[in-house]
Amino acid sequence: MSDRPYPLVPPIGIGPSLPYPADHIFFALLVALLVGVALLRWRVAGSLALTAPVLAAFFVLQDISRLQPWLYQYSFMLAAVGLSGIGRLDAHKALNACRLIIAFTYFWSGLQKANASFAKDDYPWLLEPLLARLPPAAEPLLLPGAYAVPVVEVAIGLGLLGRRTRKPAVVGALLMHVFILFAIGPFGHDWNSVVWPWNLAMIAFVLILFWRPPDEPSLTTILRPRGSVCHAAILVLFAFMPALNFFGLWDSYLSSSLYSGRTEKGYVWTLDGGGLRAMSIDRVALNEMNLPGYPEERVYKKVFAKRWCEETSASALPVLAVHSMPEIFSGERSVKYYRCEDVRAVGAE
Repeated sequence: MSDRPYPLVPPIGIGPSLPYPADHIFFALLVALLVGVALLRWRVAGSLALTAPVLAAFFVLQDISRLQPWLYQYSFMLAAVGLSGIGRLDAHKALNACRLIIAFTYFWSGLQKANASFAKDDYPWLLEPLLARLPPAAEPLLLPGAYAVPVVEVAIGLGLLGRRTRKPAVVGALLMHVFILFAIGPFGHDWNSVVWPWNLAMIAFVLILFWRPPDEPSLTTILRPRGSVCHAAILVLFAFMPALNFFGLWDSYLSSSLYSGRTEKGYVWTLDGGGLRAMSIDRVALNEMNLPGYPEERVYKKVFAKRWCEETSASALPVLAVHSMPEIFSGERSVKYYRCEDVRAVGAE
């Protein structure tokens, strides 16, 4: 919604955001479109499935914080299904486009976790709910598993593409999502509940698309566009573009980097009666939207300019500290500092 404390950050310069109640009306329309996709069939459902990603893109143009990894994935899967529904894409090609998205989501998510920060911070945090229910002797046995996680997840992604390895990969994916739901769900950290249904959806996707599929697609069948523009676009965006993230040329959330320990982090330092106080922008976003902030320096600067520089008194001396992606082997991060005068022009965009 537009009426919230956390600033809206358009990815490009556009007009003012939708005011209340227009934002609620458009959101209700998006929900109605998705319900229609579920209840209706053939061309009507296909048309609705194509319209829903367009409306989602409109919301993202109002605020890039809405471009969460699951929205990005769902939108392209809906587009493929919609094109099939209106007869513009063969059903098997639509299914293979969806398989491509799922397989490479696992692949790149695994590679993103191949870093020291995940092993030192994120993985031990995910293990905490399990370790709390096990004897102390289990901790030194389970913690080294951080180094196996990237290998296992990459293997799941690649395994889903091959006929002989597909079933073991499905089992591995199911076990992984059960663990994630336990770790961050109500019986674990009770954290970031917006991704709980995403994990349930991924379980459904791997079962529907890969467990005993009637067409039993081969690796080449899934990867080959065969004249489909939609399939070719998905191949580029989900299979190749995430590689650019390792060179700082593609956003982390478009590269399956979530709970990977490999995203930029933003902190705001303010001065109050008790001295200096640091606030995580991601924690503020989670508290106010149940979504983490979009983890890119350019976005942190705009949020800082709109939220802290406009609302915080001059005596509070707010300073933005942007921590870079960690070094792969050491986990160390470099830090850039920005004052309000450094980002005012950015916030005005």
